Amino acid sequence: MNENLSSNLIRYLYLQLLRGMNQLHNNGFVHGDIKPENLLIDKNLNLVIADFNFAVSLESKAEQKFSPLISRHH
Repeated sequence: MNENLSSNLIRYLYLQLLRGMNQLHNNGFVHGDIKPENLLIDKNLNLVIADFNFAVSLESKAEQKFSPLISRHH
């Protein structure tokens, strides 16, 4: 992909990120590690949020018990 993204494309991707984060929060989860390396763009210019290793339930956050959704132990 071209490294120089248009401002319209940047806005479109940012809106997708906000909608994705809203969807996570509405379902009771926090990602915990949003950074450029964890934001992927598919061939149709859809933003994909990746790497949920630090994701936690909002319920556990309220209880101050941060337990991962995905085990780091294989």
